[in-house]
Amino acid sequence: MQHERAAIMALTFCIGFTTALIAYGIPVSDAPVAYVPATQTAALMDAEPEVTPEAPSPTAAPDASTLPPELALSENGLYLIQGETETLISVSAAAAPDLAEAHTAIHQALVSPSGEFVFYCAVTATSDGDCYLRVFDATNFEVRALTVNNEVLIVDPTELSAAWSSDNRLQVNQHVSVSSAAPWVMR
Repeated sequence: MQHERAAIMALTFCIGFTTALIAYGIPVSDAPVAYVPATQTAALMDAEPEVTPEAPSPTAAPDASTLPPELALSENGLYLIQGETETLISVSAAAAPDLAEAHTAIHQALVSPSGEFVFYCAVTATSDGDCYLRVFDATNFEVRALTVNNEVLIVDPTELSAAWSSDNRLQVNQHVSVSSAAPWVMR
């Protein structure tokens, strides 16, 4: 009986991991969260890796103002990092428990290719597990709700699929933004 329970628990974890992998996806190009590229490749277990000393690169460190924008999630909230500037996009319920808009979870936070917009799905204490779809406009420092025919979109996070196109248009499930200037207006 105990082995059956252990097998069921292991299967539950595998299903949960697979579901999370499908729901959140694997970033293909620009990683929206802090990303450290791998510098080593896998070697065969029996083979001894060759070690060759590398000369230090004469290139200078990149200027912080030319770095692509990144997202960071902390106990205080979701931040957009542009160079050395950090902008709080969505505050967490842990940091602001009395704020109705404070999130308890963030799903699929993505920076647009131009770096002007950030899409994210915020679960709040009052949303009953559903996500409020939002776009942060970094130029005007505004958070906008995604709408279709003037109706605010709210989805189950397990059914969410979002991506930015190369022309700064947002696609969320079957909806596509009307323009790249206002990706929060969907059709």
